Amino acid sequence: MNMHKITALFLFATIAFGAQANKRPLDSQAYDRWEIVKDIALTADGGVLTYRIAPQVGDARLFVRRTTDGVECVVPRGEAAVTDGRVACSLVKSASGDADSLAVVDLATMRIEKFAGVKSFATGFDAMPFVAYVCEEGVVVVNPARRFSTELIKGATSCNFSRNGAMLALVVPDEGLIVYNPATGEKSLVDSGKMYYGSPCFNDTADRVVYLASNDNIHCSIELWERGAGVKTLVPESYRGVEGRYFSASSAPVFSRSGNRVFAEMEPLQVKEGYEGVDVWRWNDMLIPPMAKAASSLAKRFQVVVDVAGGEPVQLTRSNEDTVLHFGGGDAEYAVLYNDTPYRIDSYWETNPFSQWASDPCCDLSVVNLKDGSRRELRRGVDGTPHLSPAGKYILWHSRTDHDWHCLNIADGSEVNLTKGHKYPFYDEANDTPQPHEPYDYHPLWSADDESILICDRYDVWQFDPKGGEPICLTLGNGRENRLRYRKVALVDYGLSTTDKKLGLTYTVSKGDRIWLSCFNEVDKSNGFAVMEGVKPQIPDGFTEQSSFVTEQSRYFSELHRYENVALSRNGKVMAFTKGDFGHSYDLWLAKDMLRKRGGTLQNRMDKAQKLTAINAFQSEYRWGDVQLVHWNAYDGTPLDGLLYLPEGRKEGEKLPLVIFFYEKKSHTLYDYHTPAPSRAGINIPYYVSNGYAVFVPDVVYRVGHPGESARNCICSGAEAVCKQFDILDSQRIGIQGHSWGGYQVAHLVTCTNMFRCGESGAPVSNMTSAYGGIRWGSGLARIMQYERGQSRVGKSLWEDGGLELYIENSPLFHADKIETPLLIMTSDTDGSVPWYQSIELFSALRRLSKPVWMLQYHNDTHDLSNRAHCKDFSEKMMHFFDHYLKGAPKPQWMRGDRD
Repeated sequence: MNMHKITALFLFATIAFGAQANKRPLDSQAYDRWEIVKDIALTADGGVLTYRIAPQVGDARLFVRRTTDGVECVVPRGEAAVTDGRVACSLVKSASGDADSLAVVDLATMRIEKFAGVKSFATGFDAMPFVAYVCEEGVVVVNPARRFSTELIKGATSCNFSRNGAMLALVVPDEGLIVYNPATGEKSLVDSGKMYYGSPCFNDTADRVVYLASNDNIHCSIELWERGAGVKTLVPESYRGVEGRYFSASSAPVFSRSGNRVFAEMEPLQVKEGYEGVDVWRWNDMLIPPMAKAASSLAKRFQVVVDVAGGEPVQLTRSNEDTVLHFGGGDAEYAVLYNDTPYRIDSYWETNPFSQWASDPCCDLSVVNLKDGSRRELRRGVDGTPHLSPAGKYILWHSRTDHDWHCLNIADGSEVNLTKGHKYPFYDEANDTPQPHEPYDYHPLWSADDESILICDRYDVWQFDPKGGEPICLTLGNGRENRLRYRKVALVDYGLSTTDKKLGLTYTVSKGDRIWLSCFNEVDKSNGFAVMEGVKPQIPDGFTEQSSFVTEQSRYFSELHRYENVALSRNGKVMAFTKGDFGHSYDLWLAKDMLRKRGGTLQNRMDKAQKLTAINAFQSEYRWGDVQLVHWNAYDGTPLDGLLYLPEGRKEGEKLPLVIFFYEKKSHTLYDYHTPAPSRAGINIPYYVSNGYAVFVPDVVYRVGHPGESARNCICSGAEAVCKQFDILDSQRIGIQGHSWGGYQVAHLVTCTNMFRCGESGAPVSNMTSAYGGIRWGSGLARIMQYERGQSRVGKSLWEDGGLELYIENSPLFHADKIETPLLIMTSDTDGSVPWYQSIELFSALRRLSKPVWMLQYHNDTHDLSNRAHCKDFSEKMMHFFDHYLKGAPKPQWMRGDRD
């Protein structure tokens, strides 16, 4: 650092300290008004931007902005908007608790029209020439082009537009099903006389409607109306599929993209065990009762397809373990089916269901014919999650056995290992859990004709031929050379509906298309974006933008930012995004002319971005802080990174109490803004820094079998190192806090060191031997997999050689007699992740040993507290606890016992 910069920082620090006299520390009353920008969306041409600003408590505001001239209107209490570039619509929450209202904005005039008493509203998916809403009297159709004129269809209880918004299907219980053309006023009574009509759905050309009908309000038929041809029954009400399944009011029929097929789902089978007062647990069942109950709302519906031209329904799925993968919008000759029945039970012990990729068991692959349901087996025991290519030629998966990408040719059954022998791994080589390595790329990108696939390794983007051969590094090794992690990112809404995606329609890349990448620097943690101009080798045009902020908050370390909530118009011309850092909220920015290839780099274009919001300006009233990246070596020599947060306005010679907070690895969050908010689990960093604490967040790496010792190796070494590096820290006043996996490690650390004056352990596991066979009640899963293969990283069963010794070694309960550190435990008695009796075991042990311990038991709350009153109470009590032990504050009443 040069002398000019040192002098500038010194002068800036002096000015900043003087400014502290008028600032106050954060308190729990300040949280409620803190705002965030959310629900950011751009129209396809980038001409209209919608977003919301929402406080933590109180009413949000919806903003609708023309990007062409900056004209903007505000809808108080508006929910997320939908828009087609001509109008924007939003539900407006009631301020009084009465029925909501509907706001419709004419984007040409920015006139806002509101309609009261709205239960729900609908409009077209691709275009919005009309809007309809349901009210007590029926359905009201609004025509924005005719000065918001309205027409009431009395008695209608639901409605659904065609995709282009030109036609409307209405259910009128006293009449039947009606198809209505709002432009001409023409109404056609499609069907009548039945007890129930529901789920009307148009084809893309709006000349067909498929819907459900029922004479008993239980079993439904699938009916088809076609303009000029009337109604015919595709599937009768009496139809029964495998295991007696039937179509119900929730079967939701949809058309294939061509409109020549209809897909629907049959009601899950409800099996009665007999006496309802008992659950039967069977060793060889796929799901034990807690799992079955947790999954009951997600029970598999059996998919059926029927040809509109006629013929018998074809049942595609036959068991709860069947999953269908479509392509081409459901109009292909076949689909791919995978079934994991033979491997499901073993998967509960062998894979980690909380990872992003390795959660699915092995599966068997088949091709299912959409005309007759016949199946052709492709491959058994595929050890990865299968993904069907967009044109349906290949199946791609990442193997959990050899950690390579495999590609199966559906036509001839040939298989290619795409990454075998590659000089760089395409899996996470830093994985420190006893489970299969996960891939770096969760979303490989295909070309439209299935000719190539783009897959990322740790740093670069590679192009593969699915038939095999040498891959091409499209980023020319620039990522690896500079330790930049390039990742493909989906910034654009391509106008695909939920049904489109289920039927295999997806974004694909052509040779000349722009490919957007996120960019993360492993060394300095800077982040930004990059773009590739076409599918060809090149160094991406990228940026990690420097801050234009000049305030006392940014004086200490870096002026880089974190980017969030990025939206790009479908034509690629306009980008909206939020950016901030530890000292600055995530404000909204708008960048235009993103397609221009002349006139500079992406960096130049982003430099011209316009700042649209200035949320949380009142933050300047409060004492804040700064953050920097620190480095040290663990006791075993492992190089580690961590983050140190320090309060602003520090006095010369002042020694700060230090609170250590951690969870796995957090150093990549260097530029994150942390919104002041009540603590759901971990400490709120701005709250502690504002109240005069330093906060240290160390990264932790693990050695399988010894997670407790690994925490000591990283965290304790980090505490010693950071206190040596920064003499402003008081090594005699260190507290530690963690929740869940972090809570367990706090409980373990205090059994093997006295370096912490106090600790808070949230929802900890204290006894791995009893927790091992417990249940995660939220999912119903046995906890065994978590210890053998998952985050707890023991890596063995209780009965393997040395297994019991490892479980005892890593269980704080068995070493509770060594604890000298006062401990605060937080738990919820309806925690669905960590059974709260684990907290009781630790509390009871310490109480039996006459060790100072307190436990906060919150009633009927979640693993990470969700009740805001509970969160505020926990935040205040945890601060009281640290204030008492680290600042010498008197014990609050809640900490005093009968013998105090």
